[in-house]
Amino acid sequence: MAIIALQTESDIIVPSEGGDVEILYTIEDESRFMPIGIECGDRWVSHYEAVTQGSIRLYIEPNISNAQRTTTVTLHCNTEHITLTITQLCLSDEMPKIVLTSNKHVELDRNKCSTQITYELQNADDTTSLYVNCDYWWISHIDKSQYGVVTVEVMPNYSGNPRSARILLKVGTSQEEVVVTQRADGEILFEAKELLGAYYGDQLKEGIGNYWIILCDNRLDEYGQASPSSTYYRIDLYGEKYVIDDTNIVPIPEGVYTFDAESSCACGTFTARNSNLWQTDIKGNSRDIIPFEAGELVVERERITL
Repeated sequence: MAIIALQTESDIIVPSEGGDVEILYTIEDESRFMPIGIECGDRWVSHYEAVTQGSIRLYIEPNISNAQRTTTVTLHCNTEHITLTITQLCLSDEMPKIVLTSNKHVELDRNKCSTQITYELQNADDTTSLYVNCDYWWISHIDKSQYGVVTVEVMPNYSGNPRSARILLKVGTSQEEVVVTQRADGEILFEAKELLGAYYGDQLKEGIGNYWIILCDNRLDEYGQASPSSTYYRIDLYGEKYVIDDTNIVPIPEGVYTFDAESSCACGTFTARNSNLWQTDIKGNSRDIIPFEAGELVVERERITL
């Protein structure tokens, strides 16, 4: 009796482009050569060829569909038989694919902050590039320079309402989407990097100095234009009149300044008419301009708190 045994794996994976597959087997029998029969019901497996005793070559046609396909091949010798499975991948199995390793929904507080989206690329090589897109103006910066990490920075949320942005990550035809939601509740903690301003003397109210100041995270450019993705607190402040000396340096008088809804230009106030919050998008265009409704400004020797 002939006993047939496989020398290759019984489950064979074939790439989408197909090609030759060699099956190795052994027959335990005293005969020098035993004929092998092959059966397969799928036409994409063809060209059965006995290379040598113990070796059979199959030809697998290309798989141009978008789905894997599987078939079985049976080898038999006399009354003995053995079955193996052939699975052929489809094109989408072998194309670059992005897989998120972080959450698809991220929630941030209302302050200026950042978050990281992490991912893995499958079937990728050195030429594979990641495409990231987000068209929401308050997403101030996206950094994808580090493999596996996309860092997203957001601007402070002064809108009074929660807001959400969709961030698309794409590699070839494979894509993932992450939704970033920014809350509107809680305090805003804004640290100004720059203090800009101008002093207009007592042009608007005799004996009262007018100090026009801007607290911002990015200064204006040389032409007086706003920087991209920036926040500007513009404050029309009135205090003691200052006599300009040779230094041309005008200090802001220390003290507490209250919001003046009537814009009376009274000493110790800042006006509702000309005081507001101003934000720009990633291109430097003006977006939200939000008037103040209340507030108190404290000027100390080396600190200004609004």
